[in-house]
This record gives sequence, C-alpha cells and structure tokens, in this order.
Amino acid sequence: MACLVKRQNGRSPFWYCCYTTSDGQRLKKSTKQTDRAKAWEVCVAMATAEGAIASGSATEGQLRKVIDSALERIGERKLDEPTIKQQLDTWIGNKEGAVSEATMRAYQHVRELFLQFLGPPCAAASAILQEKPRCGVPGPSAFRRQDTEHG
Repeated sequence: MACLVKRQNGRSPFWYCCYTTSDGQRLKKSTKQTDRAKAWEVCVAMATAEGAIASGSATEGQLRKVIDSALERIGERKLDEPTIKQQLDTWIGNKEGAVSEATMRAYQHVRELFLQFLGPPCAAASAILQEKPRCGVPGPSAFRRQDTEHG
C-alpha cells in the first residue's frame, strides 16, 4: 500500500511517495508535486507500475498507459512516442561531429533506404519492430537462420 508523506524538516516543498518495489524494498521517492491531490496521482502511478513489474505482467505499453494516465490527470503532457523517422533523425543528429562526413552520408543513405522500405505508414509508427509483424514488415524471428535438411 502506498502512502504520501511530507518532510518534517521543511527542506522540501514536495510530497513523497512511500511504496514497495517489485523486489520487496520500501522506497520513499519525491513526487515533485506540491499539491497533495496531484502527488497522490503520481504516487498511485508509481505503485501501480511496481505492482505490474512484481507480477511479471509489465510491458512497455502497459507502463506507458499507467504513466500517461497519471500525467493526464495532473494536467501534464503525456510521454513522447517518437516515430521511427524521428528516432533515426535524432540518432543521426547525435552522431554529427562524432563521425566523419563519409560515415554521416552513409548513415543518412541507409536511413533513407530503410524508411523507403518501411513506407510512409510504417515510418510513422513507433513500435513496428517487435515480434508481432505490423505493416507487412516481418518480426525479428523472420530473420533468424532456419536450419534445413539437405538430401
């Protein structure tokens, strides 16, 4: 069971959430909220996420829903879910200046080819490279070596 506490020494204006982690530890984490109602929403989200992790049922999608729901209730912006194109653009942008110009051109060329391969609907998707095929793109298992008998 989660609970809210406030530091008695007055050094922090924030409410703290006390909850049990998936491995059984008792933690006290700042909610970064000064409003008790908003702090409680954050605290419930922390405890719910830990509960999902403890039960072994946690997936990225499920945890994102828990966190997005809490953020929405306290009037904050939801988590970013960048498209594949945005992820590639960010990655290439981070490489600028760290690699040679020839390498940058190669990265940019491969990015363009990959986005063409995916097509516009898939390039706009955020999570197509999972086990379940989406947008006609095979999942990772399709690229595993298949041992066949030769007669």
